[in-house]
Formats: sequence, structure tokens, C-alpha cells
Amino acid sequence: MEEKDDQPVEYGITRPVYSNSLVVNWCHEYADMFRAIRQKGPLGQRLKHLWKPPEWERNDNS
Repeated sequence: MEEKDDQPVEYGITRPVYSNSLVVNWCHEYADMFRAIRQKGPLGQRLKHLWKPPEWERNDNS
């Protein structure tokens, strides 16, 4: 995705992580991603969690 001059760039994580553990802070997004892949739905939609941005969510009807 290209950066646009009229929109500020946002950095950070998609949700807060309440841990002081380096491993938990490092791996929490991977755990969320694989938890989302395990959810029911078409395989194509499930695999999109591997390359879509972290804030991407599947539609309930997909």
C-alpha cells in the first residue's frame, strides 16, 4: 500500500498486549493470526490472514 501525503502514517499494534514477557509481546500477533485461520470458513478467506494487514477482518458472511 502506498503512503499518501494527505494521510498520516500510523504505526503500532492493532490491540494492546498486557504482558511484560518479551516472547508474548513478540509472538502475540502470530497467535492471533493462527487463531483466526482456525475459524470456520472458506479456505481462501482463512488463508488471507497470512498476507492481509493485521487489522483486516473477515466478513461474517464470507
